[in-house]
Amino acid sequence: MKNQYIINAFILFLGLVFSSHHIFAQQRIGFHSDRDYYFPGDTIWYKSYINHQGVLDSTIRNLGIAFGKMDGTILEQQIRPVALGLSYGHFVIPLNYQEDEILLNLFTKRQVVEDQIQQPKAVKLAVIQNKRVSPSFIPAVEMYVDGNGWLPEVNNSIKLQWNKWQVIKADLKNKAGELLKTIETDEEGFCSFEMNAKDQELFVHWEMNGQQFVKPLPINQQKVRLILKEKEGKSVLEIVNQSFLKQVRLQYQHRDFVVKDTVIQFSSQSMQEINVENWLTGRFNGNFLIRNNLELLANLRLATKVDITPFVDVEEFNSSAYAHQKFNVMLPGNEEWNLSVSIHDGLLPDHKIVDLEEFYQNQTSKFVYTYPEIGLSTEANPRVYDQVAVLKGKIQMKPNDWEKFLKLKEKRSSILAKKNKDLRYGSLGYRLLKDTAYQYHEVAFDEKGNLILPNLTFYDTLETRFVQIDDRLKTFKYQLNWEFSPLPTLEYLKVPDFISGLDQSISYQGIYDPYYYQGKIGRSYLKTLQVKAKGKDPIYSKLDQKYSRDWFAENESDLDIDLEYENIPIRVDSLNQLINFLRIKYPQLGVINENQIPSLDEINPIILLDNEYTASNFMINENAKFVNNYNYKNIHASEVAYIRYYKNYPLDKFKNGAIMVYTTGVYGRNKDMGVSKIQRSRTPGYSAFSDYHAPNYSLTTPADYDDRQTLYWNPDLAVQAGESTPIEFYNNSISKSFYITIKGVSRSGKKIQFSKHINEIDGQITTSIK
Repeated sequence: MKNQYIINAFILFLGLVFSSHHIFAQQRIGFHSDRDYYFPGDTIWYKSYINHQGVLDSTIRNLGIAFGKMDGTILEQQIRPVALGLSYGHFVIPLNYQEDEILLNLFTKRQVVEDQIQQPKAVKLAVIQNKRVSPSFIPAVEMYVDGNGWLPEVNNSIKLQWNKWQVIKADLKNKAGELLKTIETDEEGFCSFEMNAKDQELFVHWEMNGQQFVKPLPINQQKVRLILKEKEGKSVLEIVNQSFLKQVRLQYQHRDFVVKDTVIQFSSQSMQEINVENWLTGRFNGNFLIRNNLELLANLRLATKVDITPFVDVEEFNSSAYAHQKFNVMLPGNEEWNLSVSIHDGLLPDHKIVDLEEFYQNQTSKFVYTYPEIGLSTEANPRVYDQVAVLKGKIQMKPNDWEKFLKLKEKRSSILAKKNKDLRYGSLGYRLLKDTAYQYHEVAFDEKGNLILPNLTFYDTLETRFVQIDDRLKTFKYQLNWEFSPLPTLEYLKVPDFISGLDQSISYQGIYDPYYYQGKIGRSYLKTLQVKAKGKDPIYSKLDQKYSRDWFAENESDLDIDLEYENIPIRVDSLNQLINFLRIKYPQLGVINENQIPSLDEINPIILLDNEYTASNFMINENAKFVNNYNYKNIHASEVAYIRYYKNYPLDKFKNGAIMVYTTGVYGRNKDMGVSKIQRSRTPGYSAFSDYHAPNYSLTTPADYDDRQTLYWNPDLAVQAGESTPIEFYNNSISKSFYITIKGVSRSGKKIQFSKHINEIDGQITTSIK
C-alpha cells in the first residue's frame, strides 16, 4: 500500500460493503492480531472491527491506537483510516525492548467527550524474553450480574472471572462481614452461580500471594432490571422494579425506530413477565428500554444467537522446511463475510486472553444480550460526526494585531478592486517527505483565520511552506497552527487492572531466537540483521548533491540541518550567534560559546566552511592546539543555507567532530527574513502502512534459514458463505505445527472467532479446535 496524499478523494481500501445504523448504544471495538505472543523486533499485525448497535459502524472514519508499556509510557501513537467499520495496521516492537508486555489503547470519536478520551479499549500482548514471559501481575476480578447489577431479595445470576489462570477460592460477604457463600473457580479462574439475599451490598473477598483483596459486586443503581428468558420455547422479558415508580414505559427499538411502546403498571408486585416473542419475529437485533418519561432506567441490547463454525480443510500439510501448505476455508449460510486470518508457529501459545465481550453477555437458545451503559442515548449523546482526516491550518496573531490585519485586508481589497484586481492572500506548498518537489496552491482564509485549503488526506508526514503573497499584509507577525487528526492524543495509556495484570506467563519451548538461528548441525549463528538504513529526505539528498564535495560527499553525516526549516530569530545575525542558537536544539553541535572563549573551542566541533578540509579560521600554535581567530565576521546568518555535522572527522585533533557550514554568499541571502519569513512545518498524517509479505518459494530459492513466526496474515479476506476459499503459504525452516485463527464479521453483523491447531504425529495429521 503506497503512502500518498489524496486531494478531494479518499480511497476505501476494504472491498466489502456493509450496512450500519447510528442509534444509541455502547461502541465495541474488536481486535485481532496475528498472534498473542511476540519477540523483541517482531512486527505486530492487527485488524480492528468497530461495531455499533450490533453492526459494523459506517459513521466512524478514524481509529486512534496507542502502543506502550506497563507504566503508561507511550511508545507510538497511530491514527488509522476506518472504512465501513474495519481498519488494520502494524507496529514494530523495538529490537532492544526489554519488557514482557506491550499494552494498547484503541478509541474512536465516539469515546471522545470534551476533547478527552473516555474508556478506550485496552489490549495486552506478551513479549517473550529469554524464552519466558514473566509479566507484571496485578490480581483483579471482573464481575457480571445479569440485569446490570445486584438487586436484593430476588434471584441474581453472577459470573466472576479472575485474571490468574488457576483455581481461586473466595468468600461472598455482606457489609457486616457475615459469610454468605464460599466460591471456587475452575482452573481458568472462572465461576458462575445464583444468589438471593436481602443485603443491599455484597463483597467478594479473596487472598492471593499473601495479600487480601475485596471488591464489591456491581449494584443496579436504577433499581429496575430487564432479563430475557425462555419459557416453553417463547421469549419472555422479566421486569423487576424496586424503584418507587408505579408505572414505567417499555419500548422495543429496532435500529432508529421504536416499533413497540407500552405502559407497564406495578402495584404490590415488583416483578412482571411480558411475552415478547411476536415483538422479535423477523428481527436480528434491537433494544428493550424501560423509561420514566425521558429518563432511561434499563437497557437490554439483544441480537440473534449465531453458532457458526468455519470448516477448515487441510488440503496440503507438510512439516518439512519451506514446504507448500494449502488450507480451504468455508462458512455455512449464504452471507458475505470479511475475515482476518492468521497462521503462526504451533509452539507459540494461542489465545490465552479472556474475551471480556463474551463475558459481559448472557444468552437464551435464540438470542444473546448485553447491557449498554445507562445514559448512552440520543438525548444525552448527540450524533457523532466523523470524517476522513484532512489537513487544517489556522493563522494565529495577537488579538489586536488580528483586528488591524483584517482592516488592512479590507482596505487592500477595496484598492485592488478599483484596479480590477483581486487580493492575493497566501501561497501554500506541500510535499510528502519521500517526494522532492512541492505542489503549490494559492489559498485564502476566513474571518477567523482558518485557511481555505484543498482536501489533503495523506499518509506519513506532510511538509508545508506558507507565505503571504501581498506585500502589504506581510507587516504583521503571525504563526500557523496545523492539524490533521480529528482525534485527541493520549498522554498516557489507560488500562484497567484486569487487563494490565492479566496472567500471560509461559515458558517457550521452541527454538526461535530474535538474535541467533540454529544451523543444520545444531550450532547457533548470529543473525544477519537486515536493518534498513533510515531513508534520507530527498530534499537533504538534493542539498548534499548541490553543496557537498570530496570527503564530505563521500561520508555520511550524523546530522543535517536545512536552515529553511529553522525559525531563526531576527536578533541572530552572525554565524557565531547562529551556531549557538542551533546548539540549544542540537546539543551534538557542542556547548554554547557566546563570548567566544578559546578554551571552549577545544571541546566543541571545529567549524568548516564550504568543503574546507581544515578550518581557515584556525591555526595551530606551538603547543599544537587550535586557536580560533574568528575570521567569520563577514558571514551573515542569512547566508547559511545548509549545515552538516560529522561526529568523526579525521583532521580534528581533539576528536570533537566537525560542523560543515555551506553558504550562498552575500547575494544569496534570504530576502524573506523577519516577520514575513516563510512558515515551514511538518504535520503527521495517517500512520504509514506496509502490506504483510510472505515468501513464495516456488519463485525464489530459500535462504539459509527462515524462522518467521507468523507464516500467513491476511486482514482483509472476502469470503462468500457456501464457497470454498483457498489459503496458501510456505512453511519456514523450523515449524512442525501451526495455529490457524479466523475472526470475522458478516454483512448483518454476525461474528465468528475460531482457532485450530494442526500438527503431524507419526506421519498422521491431527487437528484440534480451540
